[in-house]
Amino acid sequence: MRFVVRSVAATVLCLFACSPISANAVVPGSKITVTFEGLVKRTKADPIQGGYDGLDFDGSMEATGKAVYKHDPGFQAVIRGGVACVLPQFNDLGSIRPHNRSSLISIKSGHFAAFGGGGRVITFNAYKAGELVGTMNVNIETVDTPIKFDKTFSNIDQFQIIGEVAFDNLVVRFGE
Repeated sequence: MRFVVRSVAATVLCLFACSPISANAVVPGSKITVTFEGLVKRTKADPIQGGYDGLDFDGSMEATGKAVYKHDPGFQAVIRGGVACVLPQFNDLGSIRPHNRSSLISIKSGHFAAFGGGGRVITFNAYKAGELVGTMNVNIETVDTPIKFDKTFSNIDQFQIIGEVAFDNLVVRFGE
């Protein structure tokens, strides 16, 4: 029986430690920084797999390696490591939701920059149970713009971004 217990414990440990889609543990009340590292190689861009860091990334959000947009000043300004997230289409829409649909998230902050050249207004929306509960319109340029979100972006089930933007180091708290 001892062997079975060790085997089960090793399997459970590997589920948490070896998971390719989750760099951070998702525990209610925990706060993580989503970095997108390890999702793609330096020269690749791909949609973000569902469940990465306990979140689902909808729309056309892509994990993008540093060399893909090496001539885009906004992307290069915001990237912290080797990978960042890009919403590349003008006035495109991307949403982030908790992977566990019965959970809530709070978006605390992140680093954002205009993608594709020139400044623009980016709209951030917060939804809970299908209702809009918060909106922020931010004029950003092709430089790193740290953004802190107010309490209307707390305990929500969808964080929506409208606009052509690159971002990294998104700080998220998981609720109950």
